[in-house]
Amino acid sequence: DPAMAPADPAAPADQAAGPREGFTTVERDALTAENLTGATVVGPNDEDIATVGDILLTQDGQIDAMLIDVGGFLGIGEKRVAVSLDNLEFASNENGDLLIYSDFTREQLEAQPAYDEATYASDPAQRATDQ
Repeated sequence: DPAMAPADPAAPADQAAGPREGFTTVERDALTAENLTGATVVGPNDEDIATVGDILLTQDGQIDAMLIDVGGFLGIGEKRVAVSLDNLEFASNENGDLLIYSDFTREQLEAQPAYDEATYASDPAQRATDQ
């Protein structure tokens, strides 16, 4: 049944949902490691799909990618994947809570290769991107 076929992990979903009520768009230059780490990642169907475990920085201190923890339950069986900033949008509320909107579904993120610090720089396939 084609309707039941799994999503192609290389193809992003159509469009990420817009900011939830009470949240407004945040520009990338306002992001910090403190407010990004632990932030909820929201998929295209407005479903909470993952959390940010860490961020990767370039040599000059700019954010290169998000390390997103996906899958598992209560931290058991989670997998960390790298996602390019080009595939993410950011929003916060008046309390400073940050949400990150992704074009990817939970299934697409789970299908990505796990982040490996030793090979990340030389293996672009480790970064989830629709570019």
